Amino acid sequence: MHRVYFTLISLIAAIPAVVMAPAAHADDAVTYEVTSTAVSTANVEYSDASGRAALDNVQLPWRTNANVPNAHSGDTSVRADWHSSAKRFGWVTVRVYSRGSLLCEITLDVGDAECNGSGYRYTPVPPYQWCPPPLLSCGGTYRP
Repeated sequence: MHRVYFTLISLIAAIPAVVMAPAAHADDAVTYEVTSTAVSTANVEYSDASGRAALDNVQLPWRTNANVPNAHSGDTSVRADWHSSAKRFGWVTVRVYSRGSLLCEITLDVGDAECNGSGYRYTPVPPYQWCPPPLLSCGGTYRP
């Protein structure tokens, strides 16, 4: 009789532990990318499940896959620094992908760009196009 009570009490005590245990969360797979047509090398930092990784003088274009705890977190990030490059003011694009979807894209020419999984996207204005008079030849609406 005591065995039955002991077994019953053990089961009752174990049920909340199993029911209330947090669900296991597998790491998310992300792809980091740094590209440029003007800059050939950059210092790259990115995050993965073990923390931050830093690479010096990486040849561009550069791409790697990593596992992170949460792809949509601000901690899921890639950063490129090309201040020391001969083409400091060249355009560089950094991107974060998860499951084939673009989470973040930013293109800058200031020597430093960072993108994270929280979804911030910046698409620059297209390069300036000179339009000879009249402006209507470039699609403008100005009429003198």
